[in-house]
Amino acid sequence: MASSSVNVDLDTENSASGSPGTPGTPGSNESDVPEEFYAFRDLICPELFRKNVPRNTSALQGAGWITEIMTTPHRGRFFNNMRMTKPCFYALVDALTSRGLLPHGQTSRVSSIEEVALFMQTVGMHKRQRDNMERFQHSLETIHRRFHRVLSALCTMAPELITRPNFTDTHPRLTNNPDFYPFFKDCVGAMDGMLVPAWVPRADQNRYRS
Repeated sequence: MASSSVNVDLDTENSASGSPGTPGTPGSNESDVPEEFYAFRDLICPELFRKNVPRNTSALQGAGWITEIMTTPHRGRFFNNMRMTKPCFYALVDALTSRGLLPHGQTSRVSSIEEVALFMQTVGMHKRQRDNMERFQHSLETIHRRFHRVLSALCTMAPELITRPNFTDTHPRLTNNPDFYPFFKDCVGAMDGMLVPAWVPRADQNRYRS
């Protein structure tokens, strides 16, 4: 009976301590493990041993940055970051939220104002999504989804914002001006009332005379 008791104790001790000399197991002496082992381990499988370290730890989060540039008395700072004035920016946000294309107000961690701001940073300032990830302190997946949500909302509003030219009637600026009519009577849809001055150099005028 005494011998059996000793054997059980020894087996229990061996199972708890693990195989001696195995790196990373309880009971092993890690001071005896060469440093090359850890270097090789981190080289071949870094994802398995990487510690979860928070990334978005900036004191100035995206919402705080938006509030800062919106409340700054310098008007140029907001325009330089959004490529539009504050009234135009607010009008765009209101147009998207009033039509139900974007949620109104703060319904999630990212507000509609912040969504439009990160969209304008991309299209207006040529910022990459990883730049916006650092600026707004959100994950890359969140930046990607919010950008495409604003893009889809603007595409939905496209028929209201973009008016196709009239290809059946000649613009009144052409028909009512003897300098243009009848010379440009067939330029249907080519002019919308904006006159761009242009002339042929004197040396080339003869070839254009009828």
